[in-house]
Amino acid sequence: MIEGFSLAWVAAAALAFVTAVFLVANAWRRPGLAGLSWAGSLIVAALVSFLLQPEADSFTVIIRILVTVMVIVWGMLTVSRVLAAAGRQKADRSGRTLAVYARDYLAQTALAVVVAAPVLLINLSAYDLAAAPAVAATVIGFAIWLIGLAMEMAAQGRLPGFVPAGAARRGKQIFGGLLGRLGQRPEALGLSIEWWGLFVMGLGLPMGWLGIVSPLILMLLGLALHEAKPARKAA
Repeated sequence: MIEGFSLAWVAAAALAFVTAVFLVANAWRRPGLAGLSWAGSLIVAALVSFLLQPEADSFTVIIRILVTVMVIVWGMLTVSRVLAAAGRQKADRSGRTLAVYARDYLAQTALAVVVAAPVLLINLSAYDLAAAPAVAATVIGFAIWLIGLAMEMAAQGRLPGFVPAGAARRGKQIFGGLLGRLGQRPEALGLSIEWWGLFVMGLGLPMGWLGIVSPLILMLLGLALHEAKPARKAA
């Protein structure tokens, strides 16, 4: 079980972080910094949940450290791209309203806290992860996460959402259907695979199955981005 008090602290920390980002973005006149809300909130959720972790055996603590570091590694890669893009952005006075704060900052943060479910379950659960099934889930989940990270990093050499036509066709031929559409957005596919890995790592917990909400949301978001691309072209 996870205490509501701990979840409240995670949400409060993420809210404080995203509010600070909003204020800095306005002061610096860089609305592009809103992109920090997503990755930054996930990092905050991982760190705060780790600091609030209940007592556990040494193996469980090691797994919690591993999961937290995994989120930080992914998050810092994303944060570095956002900061680089913001540094190239011209000063812009837009994005100073409460509506923008709610849409571009609070909404991303709320989504990030939900997506962080596998990490929160692992870091805040009172159950230990030393049992054999938990060890196997950890090894398999970590391997899946590495595959997803490699895919996402390989895709970063392209423009967001861009895949050469030949690669897109090959993706459809190899995967077909759902994965074929996601395969045309390799960064989204890699990200969803990473969180499938984190979900698997939490399956050693009695309530670990609840973490499935994370990769499912990311897959749906990836599909939404894919479907929005033809609409933008038609416009």
